[in-house]
Amino acid sequence: MRFFLLAALAFCLVWTSAAEASAPPPSVTATHVVERPVSTNQRYIGHAAAIQSVKLVPRVTAFIDDVPVKQGSHVKAGEVLFKLQTAQYEAALKTAEANLASANAALSDANITYQRSSHLNRSGFSPASTVDQDIATRNEDEAKVLAATASLQQAELT
Repeated sequence: MRFFLLAALAFCLVWTSAAEASAPPPSVTATHVVERPVSTNQRYIGHAAAIQSVKLVPRVTAFIDDVPVKQGSHVKAGEVLFKLQTAQYEAALKTAEANLASANAALSDANITYQRSSHLNRSGFSPASTVDQDIATRNEDEAKVLAATASLQQAELT
């Protein structure tokens, strides 16, 4: 039986080597090398985020009249980003100037009235209570001048 197995094994080896010898070689495709530019465009799906960004917060409330800078463009320090309508601020400035002029006129009148009542009091023709009221009125008008000056400075800032 051993002889039979060796004979079968030898037959298989001879038969497979003969089959390999008669098989055609595998086909290979070849081409010539051609030099040409290669496109480097690549497309990806993703999300881009700016390295630096600035949050703009207005100091005043106004309507925007013009936007000289395009969205997303680079800007330099001091460059005008928005132009606001100025009519309401010019009106507020004129109102503050008029209030200051009115307060100055009232203070001037209060000073004249105080001087008059003070002179009359020293002459004995006016009671001391009138002088006290005129001093209080003058002090109140001085405070109104200070308030009007502050309002004018605030209006000039905007």
